[in-house]
This record gives sequence, structure tokens and C-alpha cells, in this order.
Amino acid sequence: AYAAPTREGAVTSAAFDGTSKRAVALRAPGFARCTTFVPSGSRVEAFVGLTGSGEGDAEIRLHRDRAAPVVLARVHVTSASPHWVSISAPVGNLGPDGSLAMIELAALNAGRGTRVLFGEPRLKTDSDSAPAPAPSVPARNAVFVVLGSLGANVLSFYGGARAVPELATLASHGAIFEAHRATTPFASGAFASMLTGVAAPTHGVIDGDARLPTGITTLADAVRQAGITTALFTANPTTSAAFGFSRGWDKFVVLPPANDLPGVRVFDEAARWVESLRGERFLLVVHARGAHPPWDATVDDMKTLPPPSYAGPIDPKHAAELLSTRSRKNPVKLSDADKTRLWALHGMAVDAHDAALGRLLAMLASTGHGQDTSVIVTADIAANNSSSTPFAEGDTTDDPPLALPLVMSLAGGANAEVPHATVRIKTPTAGLDLARTIVGALGLEPPGSFEGVDLTRLARGAPPPPVRPLLSAGNDRYVLRWGPFVLFGVRDRETKLCDTALEPACLTDVQSTHPIALDALHRAAFDARIAGSGRRPREPATIDPATATALKAWGR
Repeated sequence: AYAAPTREGAVTSAAFDGTSKRAVALRAPGFARCTTFVPSGSRVEAFVGLTGSGEGDAEIRLHRDRAAPVVLARVHVTSASPHWVSISAPVGNLGPDGSLAMIELAALNAGRGTRVLFGEPRLKTDSDSAPAPAPSVPARNAVFVVLGSLGANVLSFYGGARAVPELATLASHGAIFEAHRATTPFASGAFASMLTGVAAPTHGVIDGDARLPTGITTLADAVRQAGITTALFTANPTTSAAFGFSRGWDKFVVLPPANDLPGVRVFDEAARWVESLRGERFLLVVHARGAHPPWDATVDDMKTLPPPSYAGPIDPKHAAELLSTRSRKNPVKLSDADKTRLWALHGMAVDAHDAALGRLLAMLASTGHGQDTSVIVTADIAANNSSSTPFAEGDTTDDPPLALPLVMSLAGGANAEVPHATVRIKTPTAGLDLARTIVGALGLEPPGSFEGVDLTRLARGAPPPPVRPLLSAGNDRYVLRWGPFVLFGVRDRETKLCDTALEPACLTDVQSTHPIALDALHRAAFDARIAGSGRRPREPATIDPATATALKAWGR
């Protein structure tokens, strides 16, 4: 019955009883809707008023997929006694964590020229009023270790088979994050998000041949400005100088796989650098080979690894080259014996890197840095044991390559009440959170470009932040998670929406039955992947001969 409202006309300020509030002003009948993740037990708060003469009625409603709309509150207002009517409407139980839902502010009826006002509408949870964790003493130093090709499901404290005693000991007096994910299926892009605090479409490392651009603020930049000495030791050729990762560090060392040095040598070199310091505060970052081939295995090791009497093509030094084929039409054919040997070598590398991590931690303790250094250990991406090319980056955006371990041991203990107890955190987290987290652990203010959340606050008992959409994106595909919903897309088209609360295997497309969730994830994917502010064009890496040799040994 009237022209569609504009934002300029619908968002205003109004004062009643001497109190001015920003408000949504609606003609009747009319409504404004906002889709977001609504936690169970939260409430919608607003102040309702009326401009003009006469009277009016307003409602606040909750819409969810596959459920009838629910009226949370209804209020009658009149111009005869102009004042703000306060509303606090509980949303009730929406499941264990909550649900993607649509909050509707509706003006049901009002006289001609009269508008219903919803002043300062907001969604509030109990965590909004929870006390902040007690302030902690910042760490003097930080050590950040990123292991290659290691999924969370491999490790014992995530339910896997590898005992990893050194990492498990670190976790026993720290925090274990149970729902941590990579921002991209490419190791270099995932590592770039950890250093820049932004998702792959923003930093531009969206495939294995892209370079980290020079114009983006990094963790090294932020920490060096505070006078802290920095170093990056990498054993992964895709995070070498040719790919733009050398910029900003006081010390930058590459130990490529082509030089026949043990993969764990990167830890020993890093330890020697720390020992050489003379009282300076430091940030040490180690990007280790982890479980990625080539592997270090002696002739005697090969005799004891399963399967017995193996005579197949999986060789520890050349396995990466053998498995490097990316052709989907002609993938590598692995027998059951080949797979057994492959994952035996993978496990052996995990054990060797766990022992090397233990040596680095022992050195920190012996040099007096054990108590004043925060240690964070994670992985870049995971090997995909369901793929015919398990170490081919970008092969898929499904769960196996993206679900990663994250262990954090803060200086002084993660848990203030029980300093030597493990804190297990179920809140979904992502690699882009780690730059802000490391800066926070050192007691520094993060640059404005760093996105994500400071995970040290979660480790110290702060209420979890609102459930947010988490994007993992490659060059031609993406997956976006928001609560239990997962949206898969290829070249900016949605291909499937699934609800893991109904079907953990994520096989059924629920787009037709979940329009609210589809709209919310579509908007979030568009904002992050297409129209996100600061999205950068891809910069190609320039490969020199030494890097080319290292990449060949790496399987590229």
C-alpha cells in the first residue's frame, strides 16, 4: 500500500521521556528481518515507541526452517502517553547450541502517517553479561609451531592412534581446541592466514602457485614494531622467499627437502637460534615438514615397517614425486599394501616430529624460557586418507584436509583456576584467529587488519563468541560453515547445502527445505568471497631453480 522503505527512511533516532535511541521506523503493515545464528537461551531486546498520532501494535517474531513462526512478544503503543516500552523476549530452546534463524520486527497496524519504532533492537546472551576473565600477565616470548599434513584425527587426544607424548604433555597443561579448521586446502594459503589474520580471498594466496603480497600486514610486522625479535624457520618450500614469506623477519631460514637434511632439522636450527639470543623478547615460528613426504627412514626402518616384505613403489625419499599426479582421469593406483606402507611412513614422521618438538620445549625449559613463553602448535592442512593423491593440495574442500589440531600452552597456564589441567574448547575456530591470538599472548594490540578472535581469552575461560561463519576457500571452490550448516560452492555457485545436525556425513542437499539457512550462508559466502573489503588479486610466485628443485622433491 506504500513505497518500499529505504534504509535512510527506516533508520532514525527518536527521543521519549528525554531518552534518545537509534531505531528502526516502520510503517504498518511492514517488517524488517535479520538472519543470524541465535543461541539457545538468548533473548531479543528492544524499546518500542510510536511517532505520529493514534496507536499501533508491534510484534517480534522468530522464523526457523521447517518450523512455524513464533511470536516472541507483542506490544500495544499509543501516542496519548509517548514513552519507550521495553521488551525482553526469550527465544527459548533452539537445540544444544542454537540455530540459524530470522528475527522479525513487525509493525502490525498504525494510523496513516504514523510509524512504529523499534529502538536499539539487539540479540543478547548470558555471555554478554558474564564477567571477563581475570587479566593475565603477558608472555615474554611466543613459539608457534605449524606441522605439515597432520589432521586432528591422527592424534591420541583427538581419538587417533598416534600417542605423540610430547604434544600430549603440552596439551595436558594447556588448551585443546576441538573444532579448528584451515582457511584453505593449500598449505601456503593456510599458513598465510595464520600470519595475516585474514581469509584466503583477502590475502590472495588461493592456490599453490600464489605469492603472499607485499602490501599486507603480517604477524612479523606487528611484533617487530613492539621491539620483539622475530624468526621464521620453514622446511616447506611453498612458504619460502619465492612465495613471499621471507618479508619482515629478523631471521628467516629455509631448509628445503631437496638438500637431504632430516626433516626435523628445522627444530634443531630454531633451538640454536633461541639459545643465541641474549635476553631479548622473541617470537619463533616454525613451519615444519611434519608428516609430508619426503620422509626420513633408514634401511633398517623400512624392514620393520608394515606390511612385511613390502616391495612396492612407495619409497620414503621419492613418494611425493610418485604421488604428485593431479589428474583426476588418471590418478595414482595404490594397492592395499601401498596404502599400508604410505601411512606407516606418515606415522613414523609424526612420531619423529613429536620427538623434535620435545627437544625444542626441553631447550626452552633449560634456558629459563619455560614459564614465560606461550607455545602454540597446529597444522597447515591434513593428508586426505580418502584420496588417491593424499598429499595433493586443493584436492578437496571436504573435512579431512581442513580439520586440524590446535594446542595452546600459555605462559602461566591456560586455566587460571587449575593451572595444570587441560581445557577442552568446542567453539569452532580457524587459522585466521592465530595472528590475533599470538599478538594477544604477547600482550600487544593487534593491527586493525587482523580479523578473527583472540583465542587466549577462550583458553583463560572467557565466554565463547557468537557462532560465526567460517570460510575455507581455494582457487575454484569453497566451503562455508555456520553452526551445523555447510555450504559447498564451485566458482561462486552454491552446489550443496547440508545440515550436519541431521546428517553428519553431509550427503543430502537441503537447499529446498532450509531457505533461511541457505540465504544466510549465501550472503556470508558472497561477502567473504566476492565483495569482501580488501579482497586482493592473486600474485603469482616467481620460481628460481633452487625452489623448483625443492618443489619437485615436495611433489609439485
